[in-house]
Amino acid sequence: MQWKLTPRLTKSADMPEVPSNLPTSISITKDGKVSRVVLTTGDAKTVELWRVENNTLYPVGNGPRITVIRDNPNTSPYPFASAGFFGIENVKSADEQSDAVAFSGVKCRYFRGPLSTGEEYEAWFEAATGLPKGYRTGSTTLIYEFGPLPGALSLPAEFETAWRINQANLHRAGLL
Repeated sequence: MQWKLTPRLTKSADMPEVPSNLPTSISITKDGKVSRVVLTTGDAKTVELWRVENNTLYPVGNGPRITVIRDNPNTSPYPFASAGFFGIENVKSADEQSDAVAFSGVKCRYFRGPLSTGEEYEAWFEAATGLPKGYRTGSTTLIYEFGPLPGALSLPAEFETAWRINQANLHRAGLL
């Protein structure tokens, strides 16, 4: 599956300008346990990350070094990180509102409810497909766009090498 997240941040007194290093789009391609993530920031920089199972593989600096980091669900390895669709794990069926609404020009099921942090969330799912179209909490709205998988997905050689070395080290240490 392939999707793109477009964060929309509402300016506020606390944040009158959106920082240029925040993601303007996050493109995710997922094929089984492997995902490719391309972050694009407001200053037009892109970073390609790869995910294998619950691990994120980061390029370090401008060189060929790759770091493997086991995901911590309390501190995301990159903005809007999620094993699935960010925020959707917060949506509860009991929070569905009775009327369908339009979101991004599409008829959607609409959810609104409290989060454990005390904030409120809103979520929109396309009525025809059930796929998420939007998720909002606080001053951040995420727009979801889906596309077809562009073919088989496999780790590039340098990421594959880093992943294998990390797995071997964890085995040797008795952690796997």
